[in-house]
Amino acid sequence: MLNRVAGGQTIALAPLSNSETSALVSELLGADHSVRALGQTIAARSAGNPFFAEEIVRELADRGVLRGKRSAYGSSTDVAEVSVPATLRTTIAARIDRLDPKAKRTLSAAAVIGTRFGLDLLTALGIEPVVDDLVAAPLIDQVSFTGQPRFMFHHPLTRAVAYESQLKSDRAELYRRLAACSVQPEPGSRRLPRLAPAAIASCVNRNQTVVTNPPSMR
Repeated sequence: MLNRVAGGQTIALAPLSNSETSALVSELLGADHSVRALGQTIAARSAGNPFFAEEIVRELADRGVLRGKRSAYGSSTDVAEVSVPATLRTTIAARIDRLDPKAKRTLSAAAVIGTRFGLDLLTALGIEPVVDDLVAAPLIDQVSFTGQPRFMFHHPLTRAVAYESQLKSDRAELYRRLAACSVQPEPGSRRLPRLAPAAIASCVNRNQTVVTNPPSMR
């Protein structure tokens, strides 16, 4: 967190204005007349949050409501029949639910590991990494291209939703595997120190919810 770094400053960003939001949505959708009414709905629902607007567009594209590509979408669906997710969290959750099972499992394991992760650690946990679809989504981004590829979540809330949507028993099993292979989770948050594998195993065995680097839900 910047406010905990010497010399760091926290900058509060105001929501986009109505005109700015409309301009962003127009850029995301394109100029086709078939998406104009839908664009108005997206702009109103996103309430000046640019990430929310982008995720709504991606979710609608995932569902097939929008066809085409960024800035060149079209739609044959009556806007009155289109359900637009009410919150950013539900939008992200819906996109995660539509993932291929292996890609979803990869994302879930990565959420336990931390904000940044590598294929080597996923493999060590017994996960067959499927990252191409996640990068294309984009739910994650590749941040290192030399040596072992490294990845990070596209947005902190994406990791938070992927983390919290798992069953506690599934998360506990991933922590057991972390302890068993003597691998520490990578730092995904500065809030708490990393736990040693023995500490992870101890907490899991006591049937506690273990969060070594919990994603923020804010």
